[in-house]
Amino acid sequence: MPTLNKLSRREKEILEVLVKLGEASAKEIQANLKNAPGNSSVRTHLKNLVAKGYANLKEQEFRYVYFLTDDMEDVTRSALDDVVDTFFKGEPALAVNQLLSGNLDEISEADLKELENMIKTYRSQKQQE
Repeated sequence: MPTLNKLSRREKEILEVLVKLGEASAKEIQANLKNAPGNSSVRTHLKNLVAKGYANLKEQEFRYVYFLTDDMEDVTRSALDDVVDTFFKGEPALAVNQLLSGNLDEISEADLKELENMIKTYRSQKQQE
């Protein structure tokens, strides 16, 4: 599967809409795009996303509905890697620090505890390698 940086800006926007909506028709996707292109352009982008393996479609009540493929974990990993490389010199700790320091009021004690547990789990896995 190609990485997100090989997708056009519009294809990325369409993926964002699919992440938000879960599944949607081309018309619904078009309605959720900023400065939306024409219907045929949206359908062409969707066809490309299906061909590239990011989305799939099914027939539902006389229309096609698009949804994300199971490979979205790879897509989100690729997107996150791109952000960390571009804005944080490839250092995940800097990205996490920015995330935590910018949203202190929004981070609950339960969230912090969950993050601690994740770090312990990953540290344990790393030591077993």
